[in-house]
Amino acid sequence: MGLKYPKPIWKCVLDAACEVRKGIFTAQDIIGKIHGIIPEIPAASIRSYVIAMASNHPSSHIYASTHKNHPYFEYLGKGRYRLKKEPEGVAPTEKRGSPANSKADFLQKYKESVLLWTTENEAAIISGRRSYSWNGKTLIECLDERNHVSRLIALSRIRNGGGVELGTLDAVMSWGGFGSFPLRDEAEALRITSEAFDLLDDRNIKDAILKLLSVNRVGISSASKVIGLFDQNQLAIYDSRVGTALRTLKHGDERIIKCPPGRKRLGDACTHEQWAENYEKYVWVLEVIRNLLNESGHPFSIADVEMALFMMGK
Repeated sequence: MGLKYPKPIWKCVLDAACEVRKGIFTAQDIIGKIHGIIPEIPAASIRSYVIAMASNHPSSHIYASTHKNHPYFEYLGKGRYRLKKEPEGVAPTEKRGSPANSKADFLQKYKESVLLWTTENEAAIISGRRSYSWNGKTLIECLDERNHVSRLIALSRIRNGGGVELGTLDAVMSWGGFGSFPLRDEAEALRITSEAFDLLDDRNIKDAILKLLSVNRVGISSASKVIGLFDQNQLAIYDSRVGTALRTLKHGDERIIKCPPGRKRLGDACTHEQWAENYEKYVWVLEVIRNLLNESGHPFSIADVEMALFMMGK
């Protein structure tokens, strides 16, 4: 089978990094350079390869093959990278005390419960994804709309140096059935979203969500739409319907994931910090579900799992 693009994505990423004159670059720098030549490569894919090719990045190990075979970058923190000075294949020592430790603790305690729940609900998950619908629209219409909004966010970040403009934020809110984005100061919206996505580029999911929650009248459902639609391979929307679907996900008598409130349904009462922590845990849970489904022959992404849960939580 031939290549989908003129050359492998990792090679596109490496070539783009070699062209960065300042030596230090961000994932957004690489996306901009590649999209100037091959715009059809998804921004999320490019971003994932940048992370994977920095062997000392806390999340690089997620992309095992690229992490092992193409360790050309060094991660400097705060979303910044540079070409590695060490000989090829020699990676710096992994950072101690990285966010991966809390994830490891979480999975050690809850993974078996998540796997059991997934096995028991596999048929409902598969059926939910196949029947995904929103506002009475067909599956294809819904997927087209999601992907359109996702692309709007990526393009806005390219135009604005990492932030997202109000027009795009309004489009996200409108797609989600909300009004306009609550913050109406364009410069402030760009500043906050730029800081949020810088944190996300650093794989600091919790603080990225918390930054958006700092905006008055932005709740976890709205914040997760902005974050989740940007990268549907790795992130997801966290609203009352997916929370309802996960109410039966328990470790003993303990519910693992809190349920956000909805317009017509009660949810859990949490602080912004607690919602941000739960969003991160929610993503970890979805990763476990996705991986088990993938092993069973179902090519689900994180967003596919979220869409299934959305239908299960009607």
